[in-house]
Amino acid sequence: MNAVSMVQSINYASERLRQEGPIPVYQYLIELGAKFSEFGGPPDEYIDPVKAYEENPEDGMVELHFAGFKYGLSFCIELGQMYIFGAIDDDEESKNRLCAGTLLDLIEKIIPRFSFAFGYFDMEGYDDFTDEAVSATQLKKIYWANFFGEPYVKKYGKEFLLGAPGYKKAELADGTIEYILTEDLFTPPDLSLERKIQEYFAPKAKVERFIPGPIVRLVIDKNRKS
Repeated sequence: MNAVSMVQSINYASERLRQEGPIPVYQYLIELGAKFSEFGGPPDEYIDPVKAYEENPEDGMVELHFAGFKYGLSFCIELGQMYIFGAIDDDEESKNRLCAGTLLDLIEKIIPRFSFAFGYFDMEGYDDFTDEAVSATQLKKIYWANFFGEPYVKKYGKEFLLGAPGYKKAELADGTIEYILTEDLFTPPDLSLERKIQEYFAPKAKVERFIPGPIVRLVIDKNRKS
């Protein structure tokens, strides 16, 4: 598992984030018990992220400390985008799973409050998905965890998205549809499930499973064959 370097959550096109900036996100995370430090700075020197943003809104990346783990957090306010990532290069597999699971739990709390058009949670890897694709409500890749906001629900249909093959499908408080492929991030979908996903979405979109980067792919392939 030490070949895996990062899990990431990228969330696109939140109107609230565009209009209000990141301060409400910081405030909500503080309510949940999070602390913050300068990105790349001393981890035990906490900062007030609201004050830091007000003093320097251009410096949009901070380190987020939550439930014993450290994550990176950044925003692109103009695009209404939020990016959270965490390193999982520890040799202990159980710690990696807890790190990823803690971040997913946090994302599931944040998304309904800020209603992103689309978001995903997966291991890192090259991806050509763009903000323009979100604006056009395109659906090309299926990630381990997918969050379909209002524009996608309107285009593809709530019942259709909830009926997709996979481990978990749920409607969040704001109407976002959460779609998770397998029980565990480190257990990739087998080839049979990948085919079912492609066949299911085929009437509405030609999709393929997002494959993490080259290093991570070695772990995926090994797990798939075992």
